[in-house]
Amino acid sequence: MDFKAIADKKVGGIPIVAAAGIVTAATVYFVWQQKKTGSTAATSPDVLATTGDTTASQPVFSALPAPVLTSTGEAPTNDTWTKSAVQWLMTQQSMSAGEAQAVVNGYLQGGDLTYEQGLQRDAVVKALGLPPDLPSTGTTAGSANATKQGNPPTTHVVRGNTDNTIAALARLYYGSGDDLYLEDISAANQGSAVGTMSPTATIAVGTRVTIPVASSPAYFRATLARRTLWQIAPANSLTQDRLYALNMLGNGGNRFGARGSNTVLPVGTNVRVK
Repeated sequence: MDFKAIADKKVGGIPIVAAAGIVTAATVYFVWQQKKTGSTAATSPDVLATTGDTTASQPVFSALPAPVLTSTGEAPTNDTWTKSAVQWLMTQQSMSAGEAQAVVNGYLQGGDLTYEQGLQRDAVVKALGLPPDLPSTGTTAGSANATKQGNPPTTHVVRGNTDNTIAALARLYYGSGDDLYLEDISAANQGSAVGTMSPTATIAVGTRVTIPVASSPAYFRATLARRTLWQIAPANSLTQDRLYALNMLGNGGNRFGARGSNTVLPVGTNVRVK
C-alpha cells in the first residue's frame, strides 16, 4: 500500500492526515468535558441532598425510644408491676406477703390506706416507678394526732394509725389506757368485731366505734351461792348479756370465759355489775 499517496489525499480541501488529527482532538476534548461535567454533578448540592449528605438542608428524623420491657422481654402490665411491688415490700420493708399485698392491692384498686400504708405505697412507687395503668385516687389517713369526735357517748370513726386500737381510743377519750376504760369500750361494742378485739388489735380505717360515758364501776364479790353468770346476773338486776359485756377484760377475754361455758368463778372474785 502506498501510504504517501494516501497521506496526500484531501477531504474537503483538507489533507486526510490533518482531518484525522482534528477528529482525534475533538474526541479527546469531548471526553474531557464529559468527565468535568460528571464530577461537577456529583458534587453539586442538589445531588448531595439526594444522596444523604449531612450538610444538606434536609429534615432530620429520630427514632422513638424503645419501650421498657420486663426481664422476659414483654411490655409491663399492672399484674407484673404488682408482683414486683409485693416482692420489693417484702424484701425492702420486711413486710409479710399478706401485708405487702394489702398495700399494693389497696393502692391499685383506689382503696383507702392508713398513713403507714401510704408511706409504704410511696416507697415502692419511688423504687419501681408508677404502674402502667394508674389507679383511681383513694384516700390516705394523715399522721396528725387523733382528735375526739365528740364527747362520750359518741361514735368515733377510725381515721388512721393514731386511733385504730381500743387502747388508743381509751387514752383519747378517757386520758388513760386503764383496764376499766378498755372494758367500757369493749362492752359498748359487743355484737361487732371491735367488741371481741384485744386492746392493741388494729381496727380498720373507717370502722365506727361506740365510745360510752366512762362508768363509775360497781362490783359484786362472788360467793359460794352465786359464782356463775346465770346466778350473778339476776341478783344484780342484769341480763346475762349485759353482765357478760361488763366483764370484758383488757386482753380481749372475759371473766366468765368463753360465752356459754358456764364458768364457775372462785369465791371472792370481783365481778363488775355497773
